[in-house]
Amino acid sequence: MAQSSNEIGLMGGLLRRYVYVLNDVGVVLYQRDALTEAMTLFQEAVQAMILLEQNQHIEHEKIRCAVQEKLELLSHYQARLEADESFPQPCAKEAQRRAAWKWRKCGLPGLFLPSATINRKEQFAWETPLVFADPFLVSQAASSSGPDLAEPHFVCEALFFNMALIHYCWGNTEQSLALFELAVSIVTHDDSHVCIASLNNAGWIHCCLGRLQNGMDLIMRALQRARTWRRQHAQILTPQEQLRVQDACIGKALINLGFLHYALGELEESMTSCLDAQDYLSLDDENNISLLWNLALLHHHQGQAREAVQHYKGFLEQWPHPQQHSYVATAWHNLGTLVHELGHVDHAMKPLLRALAIRRTMCPKNHPATSESLQQIGRALRERDNYGDALRVLEEALSIERTLDSSLQVAHILMDMGNIYQTLNRLDESVLAYKEVLRITRDVFGNRHSLVARILLILGNLFMELRRVADAMAAYGEAMRIQGQENVLQLDAFTSHLVSGVRLEEHPSASCA
Repeated sequence: MAQSSNEIGLMGGLLRRYVYVLNDVGVVLYQRDALTEAMTLFQEAVQAMILLEQNQHIEHEKIRCAVQEKLELLSHYQARLEADESFPQPCAKEAQRRAAWKWRKCGLPGLFLPSATINRKEQFAWETPLVFADPFLVSQAASSSGPDLAEPHFVCEALFFNMALIHYCWGNTEQSLALFELAVSIVTHDDSHVCIASLNNAGWIHCCLGRLQNGMDLIMRALQRARTWRRQHAQILTPQEQLRVQDACIGKALINLGFLHYALGELEESMTSCLDAQDYLSLDDENNISLLWNLALLHHHQGQAREAVQHYKGFLEQWPHPQQHSYVATAWHNLGTLVHELGHVDHAMKPLLRALAIRRTMCPKNHPATSESLQQIGRALRERDNYGDALRVLEEALSIERTLDSSLQVAHILMDMGNIYQTLNRLDESVLAYKEVLRITRDVFGNRHSLVARILLILGNLFMELRRVADAMAAYGEAMRIQGQENVLQLDAFTSHLVSGVRLEEHPSASCA
């Protein structure tokens, strides 16, 4: 492949300019969500690059005129794009595709999943925007960073990278991965931004598909190359803008690395990566907002409630998008839950109610996220001795979970309701609730599980309060046989305490952060 416009002649120079404009107009279309149109231009640019490679010394007048005509039309199209931000309007087919990549409009890159469930492959990739999600402009790189970046290898890298972004938006993760890896395979400079971004995104996709070791290897390669470039150029007269861009690359790679540690359950290593990323990102970098969420989540999972509250508040204060978003709802919910756990029940109600309002708006009817909010609000109301409202809220959550056929969540809610019924001296209703909990626990864990014994002890105490001594002794006896105890009197103090303070969190299906 030729190295300069002097060598490739007039036809080569014209084709090169044509490729520049095709790529950069495609980038604008991508940013306007006109992905089909953008992909068409990127593919045409690749074909022009092939022509440039194979026919770089050919200057046929007919070909030259055709390319010149296309270039003029494209320039007019580019001018219209710059003048009208609403242009173009996506076609109906494109609008239907938006459901598959809706996350581009409502998510931030680098956000950890609320729970590190890496094996949920069918949902994982759709919920996680790429950290390196900005397409590469060719003509701007050529004009602002010198002629090296305008060389054909850079143009090809950029085109393949940009096409990979669109495939990822469409949910074609394997095709996207192949294009990112293709971009890496043709690089001539290991420390180029396209190479580092492609390695990171390829690693991220491997992670999304459950191939964690492959993802770790690629992201570590990207991080090593970015840091090597940074060390080499820190000692010479390198423009600050280039250093800033490279620092951003390192920060983003560290976010990806932090997520991999998080997915592997290595929370301390993940925390270290996130804190290191903060040192490299500029204050106005959008990824700092993602880091606030990630740090909040890491503190939450490690039981550091006060630190988690601080970071959840920071995340909510800086969130730049409309409030109707699942991560915003989760942040409000987790914030309310932690404030509740810290003993500030009154202050917990506002964030919990905000989370519920968002989830009612966003989620379809009978969604588990809505039920989660209702359950936590019910617990807070119970601790405020507002038993009537607590029962009303919990009954709604119970109705949702019965619709979803979620037996353990049904048991969760019934445990809470049984406790409230007992507090209100509605003992018969409490017995009915705990009997259903007993049935579910037996179905899920078997008849000899220790949790079955615990629920039998609760029922035994309720029967004693109702003066149903025979039923109480039968429940105590079965509990003793499960636990291997010989003297039921030894359990009396324990069971009395358990009945007076049954908490949802004591059930094995209680959820974590």
